[in-house]
Amino acid sequence: MVRYNRASGGALVALTVTGFLIWATGTALWRVSVVLGIVITFIGGAVLVWSLTSAVRTTKGRILGVTVPMALALVFLSQGMAQPSIDTRTVLVTLGLLCIIVAFVFIVMQRSKAEREAAELIHSEQRRQLASEVHDVVGHTLSATMLHITAARLAAPTDPQAACASLELAEKHGRRSMRDVRSVVKLLRSDDRDPANGILVADDLDTLVTGLREAGAHIDYSPPQHTPELPAIASLTIFRVVQEGLTNAVRHGIGPIDLSVTYTANCAQVRITNPITSGLPAPARSIGLSGMRDRVQGAGGRLEVGPSATDREWQVLARIPI
Repeated sequence: MVRYNRASGGALVALTVTGFLIWATGTALWRVSVVLGIVITFIGGAVLVWSLTSAVRTTKGRILGVTVPMALALVFLSQGMAQPSIDTRTVLVTLGLLCIIVAFVFIVMQRSKAEREAAELIHSEQRRQLASEVHDVVGHTLSATMLHITAARLAAPTDPQAACASLELAEKHGRRSMRDVRSVVKLLRSDDRDPANGILVADDLDTLVTGLREAGAHIDYSPPQHTPELPAIASLTIFRVVQEGLTNAVRHGIGPIDLSVTYTANCAQVRITNPITSGLPAPARSIGLSGMRDRVQGAGGRLEVGPSATDREWQVLARIPI
């Protein structure tokens, strides 16, 4: 798609007026020197047409919608002003003004169309962002909740107290999911895009890991000894990468999960590995991984996801600038 040209409106207006004045000056000079008048008229007309075509996106529109009508308009006006007959002059000037109106109506329609398309792109991006956030929040919480419910079902015949404890944890995760969804929606509706405004960030990784461990997941994770002050977008990205990676590992993995988060002077690295069955697992095609990749790239980072060389281990490796 051709991008809409967002040149300064004030500069275009000034350039259009300048082009028209140059053209008018050239027309007046025809009586002094035909050659000089034609040259200056052509230069002024070219400046005028170029300034107007800058507001149109497509080459076809610039030619048929602006250049042709404006060229005809300038010819009609210049010829009309040179006619001694009032009737002939009126007809030619009227035709010139009609051509100008046609060109300006076309420009206004093109600008309106471009603004509608820009608004649709913004709304589409907002919907995609909302879908990604809700997927990350709900997908993780449902996985943890299902683990607790499964544990409760298995423990119910022999250990009712343990079953009740698992159900309480499942309820806790469900309530947390509702709070997170409301926070996501509130964040996306507001102009304040600070991820710390009710949204879990890198400092909440311990809580995330603890919740999955309580649900029965075997996760090997040691918090970094020192966490630098992180940009808001990097902090949220780190949390979402870990959340999605652990959720997929719990769903599709078959063994313990190894998680490491390390920091250098200008980069954060997240690495998640877990054993898998041979072959390509389902996460390679999931919506979550697509959203994770978009999120990391949007933060200026790089994401590598896939099986190891032996097809026995799945790895998520994200590098995020800080």
